[in-house]
Amino acid sequence: MATNSSAASTIQNVDSRGFQIASRKFHHLFAMPEEEKLVNYYSCNLWRGKVPRQGTMFLSINHCSFYSHLFGTKIKLTIKWTDVQHIEKKNTVLFPDTIIISANDEAYNFSMFLKPSETYRLIQQLANIAMKSLMTDEKVGSYQADLDLVVKTSKNAPRKVSFLKRDLDAKQISEAYRMAFRLPVQEKLDGTLPCMLWTPYNKQHVWGKLFLSTNYICFGSRTPQSVSLIIPMRDILLSEKVDNHGGPPCVNAILISTRKKSNFLFSYIDDRDFLIQKISEMLEKLPEDKSTNTSSSVSKPDGDNVFEIQRPLNELFAMPKEPEVQAKEAVRENLWDLYFSDYGRGVSTYRTPKARELVVKGIPDKYRGELWMLYSGAINELESNQGYFQQMVEASTGRKCVASDEIERDLHRSLPEHPAFQSPVGINSLRRVLNAYAYRNPSIGYCQAMNIVTSVLLLFASEEEAFWLLVALCERLLPDYYNTKVIGALVDQGVLEELVKTHLPQLYQKLEPYGILNMISLSWFLTIFLSVIPFESAIHIMDCFFYDGAKVVFQIALSILESNQEALLKCKDDGEAMTVLTGFLENITNHDASSHLAHSVTYGPVSKRFNQKVTEINELINDSYTKYGFLTTAMIEKFRFDRRIKVVQTLEDNNMRSVIRSVQSNPFVNHYLKSEEIQNLYAIVKEEQLRQQYWGRATSQSSSTWDPSKPFYDMYKLDFDQFKGYFHQISSWTDGDNAETLALRVFKILDEDGDGFINFLQFLIIIAIMFKSDVEVRLKLLYACHLIPLLDTENPNGSLPESESDVEEAEEATEATEYFGKLSCSSSSCSAELLPGNDPPIKISEIIPSRFVVPSSSPSKSFEIVSGPSSTTSTLASSPPSSSSVNVTLHPCHEYKALPPMKQDQFVELWKTLYDIFSGSTEEQRMYHCVASVCTTLFKIGELAYQLREQNQEEGQAASKSPTSDSKSVESFDIVSQASIFGDEHHINAEGGFITFELFQAALFIEEALVNFFERKPKLNEALQKLRNRRFDRTSSFIGNAKAD
Repeated sequence: MATNSSAASTIQNVDSRGFQIASRKFHHLFAMPEEEKLVNYYSCNLWRGKVPRQGTMFLSINHCSFYSHLFGTKIKLTIKWTDVQHIEKKNTVLFPDTIIISANDEAYNFSMFLKPSETYRLIQQLANIAMKSLMTDEKVGSYQADLDLVVKTSKNAPRKVSFLKRDLDAKQISEAYRMAFRLPVQEKLDGTLPCMLWTPYNKQHVWGKLFLSTNYICFGSRTPQSVSLIIPMRDILLSEKVDNHGGPPCVNAILISTRKKSNFLFSYIDDRDFLIQKISEMLEKLPEDKSTNTSSSVSKPDGDNVFEIQRPLNELFAMPKEPEVQAKEAVRENLWDLYFSDYGRGVSTYRTPKARELVVKGIPDKYRGELWMLYSGAINELESNQGYFQQMVEASTGRKCVASDEIERDLHRSLPEHPAFQSPVGINSLRRVLNAYAYRNPSIGYCQAMNIVTSVLLLFASEEEAFWLLVALCERLLPDYYNTKVIGALVDQGVLEELVKTHLPQLYQKLEPYGILNMISLSWFLTIFLSVIPFESAIHIMDCFFYDGAKVVFQIALSILESNQEALLKCKDDGEAMTVLTGFLENITNHDASSHLAHSVTYGPVSKRFNQKVTEINELINDSYTKYGFLTTAMIEKFRFDRRIKVVQTLEDNNMRSVIRSVQSNPFVNHYLKSEEIQNLYAIVKEEQLRQQYWGRATSQSSSTWDPSKPFYDMYKLDFDQFKGYFHQISSWTDGDNAETLALRVFKILDEDGDGFINFLQFLIIIAIMFKSDVEVRLKLLYACHLIPLLDTENPNGSLPESESDVEEAEEATEATEYFGKLSCSSSSCSAELLPGNDPPIKISEIIPSRFVVPSSSPSKSFEIVSGPSSTTSTLASSPPSSSSVNVTLHPCHEYKALPPMKQDQFVELWKTLYDIFSGSTEEQRMYHCVASVCTTLFKIGELAYQLREQNQEEGQAASKSPTSDSKSVESFDIVSQASIFGDEHHINAEGGFITFELFQAALFIEEALVNFFERKPKLNEALQKLRNRRFDRTSSFIGNAKAD
């Protein structure tokens, strides 16, 4: 917390004075805590009907808020980013640049921005951060600002009004930079400047932009895809000024020399002294090379054996090739050799359209692993993390977990017909790579389809290279694909639908009712076509994928659909459409590669495939680049943003339905609570959990730590502080000074496993008891929660109130008992533990009727209290006369499980609670009189039971010494036995039982005022509204008006 406070103070100090004033206004208007940081604010209009309301939009990390105060009318609106369903920017004739934010099934229209484009980009950024947090189960709202920006030196950098706005912009630019040059995810862009690069392969100067980051210097030409360059800082040997290069005139030039004897000339640099200074600073910050473990062998943890890091499996298990294929392979190798001689080889090669041409033609097996590493960016992570793979292998070897079990199950399903994976060599390599990655990234662990992709990587790359290719694939190239929810693949399903709808509208209308696109795209995307296209052809698609990224997957998918458009339009059902597509995919061939049964067995015999129409993979790829090559990474990311919101919200809705179904499986909840009520309570609890995460107050258990093997309702948990807030809002028992103690007692009953949390089902059970259940269940709850002893040092506000009539009795009872369950409550929370060595705690299942739990074969003996004539009434002889007494009849009732008897000190605590419940009520004195009357009667009966028990024990001892027993002793024993109102005889024994629940219930039912109070069922809708108002006070998605004061 100290670090967070320091960071907040640093951020606040660099903000402008005007922004600090706006930030204080934002926190005051919307009752936001200090943890909720304002990013920026904009003047705009909010449309309500046909009337615009001029005001201010406040954009913070977790909320979009709007405030207007015109003509005595106030409008406040707050939208959580996690509630956003759609964001759109529209242009109309009257009001251009209108931004529409849809949330909670309502659309909000904002217009008249001074900076509409900037506002729209920022809204997208903040919503995207929220959606990605929900997708990856990260701590929602946990945005970490980069404090290095505070001390960063920059040239001509415009000062932003907000530090967080500057930080968000910097992170967005850094993300685009990493994506463009395939750099590691932790790389941060320091700055850019225009310059010219000398390209020796054509002896020209190329205009472009130089990018300087922590570990790399990169260059991108002004003309897209003309030339790009990556120079790792670790390779730089020297950077110096150059005034004359001996060729064309060089103005303000610098020459960068690398350890690999390559020189790169940059010219027309506005301030080259500043650039050289920045490069020197970056070089000084580089860590020392400590890569001592670069050997290709790793010792096993037991130290007995050493296994070798395998080189590419294709070298160990080479497949025979026809002479024609070998000749074509030699031609491709020669073309790449010429390319390397002209453009360089390795990380710092000049990347030009010539490389793409060669990739589209197919990469030879000899260079495939090397070029996959280069164009995917995996080479950068390998070279900067020497020895890391070996560490992961050592840490994961022999480790038992869910991921390792799933990996073992799928090892022999990975290219099973290839000789490499019929051998322990290939299987062990695959096991090591998958386990190492599961250990590196436990949030993903292992997902089906990873084994197929990894086995292909191992054919052309060493184990270590395959590991880093898998890292690049899962964490950069196809983010969020290989987690438990495969959200990334679901998002890209939506992107493909949108592209088909735009470019193949007639086919989309035909396939959309069948759901074909969703059925086919998941397997296409997860395995990059490896599971649906013959291996020798799919591997060619992998070449293009590692060069151009995810856009290739969409290009190929669109080309496949377009090639089959005519046949698909004639299909009558989804089965026929799937047959068309499956037949087409199985017959995609590669004449430049050998076709072996080992690679094609999944898709049918070669003879069968060649009886059908054959498509050459080179033609399919060329066609995809010709027709859909206009797709760019930026376009794909824009589509992904739009679909990501829909996918995440759909998953959240499905999650809500799963939770509701899981709690409705409980008969008690299903009987008393309607689906709509459960849904409203779910929304309240979930929102509270998100709010706690927003502002760094989350409990140790949340939905992100949910065990999938447990019921869905266990996903949302409340600690005591959260439960206490809800209980005080909804319960009519919490008006007194000891309300917190009572809430703690109830919480202890609900917390059956004693972990300090209750789940959503347990919360609903207490709601059903307080609002919908019968009076007997409420009384059992009140009685049972005082059976649980609480450990602490003092009981605040624990004195018994005095009534007008039974003061002496109350004082006598108080003084006669040493309080056993006294509590100590701090200002922030009230913590207590069960006393060790006592009876096990009462479970909530013992309170609710047994028909809502599990039918019992031996029903317990209890009593049902009903109104009846005096002739069938069992009266309490020791009860004082009362004008409000009612006749009660005790009938055996097998519906409830009998509760243990209550000891004297526990009864006194119950007595105190009853007084406290009515403290401050309009009929306080009357209710005090009723409580005093009932409890005094119970106290006297308890004392009488105790005396009779003592007498029986003495007579029993005397009877054991005498062969005959006294008749009076028998009569006395019968009196106690017939006191069925006390419960079973074995319950009222020497262990100190004072009263039973049946006795407590019968005595309380004598007082009509108490009966009326506990029979009263509050309206749940009103309580839900109170909880909503509590949410609104602490911020939620709502809109409201208020008159000016």
